[in-house]
Amino acid sequence: MIPHFKVFGSNLFISTLSIYLLFNNISSSFVIAYLEKDVVGISGRNLNKVNVGEILTKLGGGGNEYEAACNIKGKNIKEVKKELIEILK
Repeated sequence: MIPHFKVFGSNLFISTLSIYLLFNNISSSFVIAYLEKDVVGISGRNLNKVNVGEILTKLGGGGNEYEAACNIKGKNIKEVKKELIEILK
C-alpha cells in the first residue's frame, strides 16, 4: 500500500510525526521537511508493522525498527518523496 503524504514545514516536523500514530489503522509514519535550504530531512516512526530504520538506511540515514531519520542534501522534497515511495513499494 502506498502511503498518503503531506508536506509540512520543519516547525511541525516531529509533532506531526507522532500525531499520525494516534490515528486508527496507522502504524507507521514518515514526515519530510526542509531542515535547511538545501537539506531535506525524513523522520520515521513505527508502532509494529514497518522497520523504519531499515527503510531510512537505504536513503543514507539510520535508526532502529521504531524510530529513524535521515538528512538528504542537494535534493528537493519532491525528489526525496519519490525515492521514499519507491522503497516502500
